[in-house]
Amino acid sequence: YTTMGEQYIDPNFMGKIYTAGKNPLTPISAFNEKGENVLPQISKLDGIYTSANNGIYSASINNIEWNRLTLNLGSLSSAKEIKLIVNGILDWGPDEDQGKWYDRFFTEPVPNGTQPVPPPYMEVKAADGSWVRVPESRQLPLMPDAKPRTIVVDLTGLFPTNDYSLRISNFWNVTFDYIGVDITSQENVSIQRIDPAFAGIYQAFYAYSDSSGDFTRYGD
Repeated sequence: YTTMGEQYIDPNFMGKIYTAGKNPLTPISAFNEKGENVLPQISKLDGIYTSANNGIYSASINNIEWNRLTLNLGSLSSAKEIKLIVNGILDWGPDEDQGKWYDRFFTEPVPNGTQPVPPPYMEVKAADGSWVRVPESRQLPLMPDAKPRTIVVDLTGLFPTNDYSLRISNFWNVTFDYIGVDITSQENVSIQRIDPAFAGIYQAFYAYSDSSGDFTRYGD
């Protein structure tokens, strides 16, 4: 599996292909932001998803309703590598509703630092039991596309204590079908490159434009 994203700042984690064992561990517990037990939904890859809300329906741009999944990954103190195997789907919501959400940032005073579409993020437990964000260079990539995808998130070295609790927060409506924990060692991967034999660009429909400059020509 891959990370399904290039959001990592650390080049060691960008676009990496990960190997995983055939029998991943199941988290000890899984709760959503409402405190509901969602472990049955994520324990098997069976098309039964967790529920979530879309952040664009938040009542206020300054008080976004996050989707939060809190996981206890179990006792992993002896694990040399920790990889989260995640299968899920992202619902962007209707374009019209997205437009209304974005329009609010033009019609209301917006405090500095307010993000129209805040990215997902992970948190782990500090020694005092508080939640702390994972370093930005290792944060969660944008979650799966608008169809079910499986990605791997490398958690190795991110837990400051032997408390292997993980909290995942999402602005978008991201629902999970399966989450497993892999502690097998990374295997060597052979990558085969396939170059395209042809690439053609053409105009699909007419659109008025007064743009000028150097653009890709039509054709091969």
